[in-house]
Amino acid sequence: MTIFRPLITWRGYGCHSKVTQACRRSTSDQKRRVATVSAAGRGFDERINGGLGGEGCDVVRPPVNNNIKLEAIKAAGVKQLHNFTQDLTQRSSQPLFGDEDYDPVTGRPKLSIAQKQEASRLETAVVESFVHYSSKHTTFSIKGHVIDILGVDVSQDLRAAKVYWCLPLNLDLDKLPHSKVDQLIRQMQQLLEEKGGHIQGSVHTRLGSHYTPRLSFCPGEHISRDLSKRFTI
Repeated sequence: MTIFRPLITWRGYGCHSKVTQACRRSTSDQKRRVATVSAAGRGFDERINGGLGGEGCDVVRPPVNNNIKLEAIKAAGVKQLHNFTQDLTQRSSQPLFGDEDYDPVTGRPKLSIAQKQEASRLETAVVESFVHYSSKHTTFSIKGHVIDILGVDVSQDLRAAKVYWCLPLNLDLDKLPHSKVDQLIRQMQQLLEEKGGHIQGSVHTRLGSHYTPRLSFCPGEHISRDLSKRFTI
């Protein structure tokens, strides 16, 4: 039995030696893989030689997208520009003066439907009253031509109205000096203030039971001159 012990011991030693070598190779491979991963994680190229790999192997840094921050800045800028455009569009769609109840041309409150209807009725009645009165009297006529009515403006409470008038458009005002035109306007305005009650009564009669606002007359001398020039061309 003692003769076979060295043989068994030798075989056991040989098996142990082979297992040890295999473990060393496995450990070497593990170290090489760990070194490769570590080199890639540090972000630089590394040459591995010697016991870790025998022949050297190149470890290449993976490509990194340097435009990530730039793309993020672009996305934020586009979003900000979109929000600014929407805000500008919303503001531009609103009224300039912020109040739709005012006329953007005159700056005065817009006329209500009742004011417009009343002004239309009054203007028709006033024109007819002037024509009827001037057929019998020359009080509101100049050289046989009755003064022209430009329009009627009714107050918000519908109790008062301004009648805008001008000198007869048939007159050739260009041949008259401005001082003469101004004199005619002042004289006619005085007559309207003194004897305008005849027109007030005639308008009330024509409107019947309808309430008649109190009339006041206002000259439009600048309109008289502009219209006279337009008609004489």
